Amino acid sequence: MDSLSSIIVAIAVAAMLAWLVFTNAGIAARRSEARRGWVLFANAFAALIGLVLSLWVGLRLTETGAPAGRVTAILLWIVGGGLMFFGIAAFLGAFFTRPRHSDRDDTRDDLRNH
Repeated sequence: MDSLSSIIVAIAVAAMLAWLVFTNAGIAARRSEARRGWVLFANAFAALIGLVLSLWVGLRLTETGAPAGRVTAILLWIVGGGLMFFGIAAFLGAFFTRPRHSDRDDTRDDLRNH
């Protein structure tokens, strides 16, 4: 039961972090159409780089069989997987947000003001 509870806690923490990234990307994308396009592009690129780091580069390093290559592959898997996870969450946050077309101040949408 201890491993099940730790898995549940890890999933809950990952979901909370993904939600935080999702909402902040939505806030950034809501400011203007140009900003939304930049956020979409940057996070799609981050997710792609994370995918390459975690899968392709990691698999290429383990082919040598050296212990340092295995450690590097594990670190690349962790870093690349996180980059891909948060890149996808931020991309979706910006994708599902439409920019405002008014001149009013958007500071009330900033999470730091709540």
